[in-house]
Amino acid sequence: MTADRAIRFWRREPNGDRWLPLDDDDTLAAHPLPEPFSAAPFTYAGQRIAGNAIVPLRASGRNEPFALLRSISPAWRVMLAADPLNRVTIAGPVAIAP
Repeated sequence: MTADRAIRFWRREPNGDRWLPLDDDDTLAAHPLPEPFSAAPFTYAGQRIAGNAIVPLRASGRNEPFALLRSISPAWRVMLAADPLNRVTIAGPVAIAP
């Protein structure tokens, strides 16, 4: 996921050196978020991360805990957090200070 208002799916090169966006599958191609939604990663594996970081979510379900910030309007946002058992909690909505 990226902070540029789109959800993207990525795959790692076979040699494991680089992440490449999936663009050869209509289902997994980049999808823009509708206005006014936005999303950005907040934490991964207990550490703060940059808003443009790639958050790996494995199909096996064995994922590190993570949290995402979602703006649901210009005035409100929510925090989505997942634990190692893939249980997701939602905190908010919380007003965004002007």
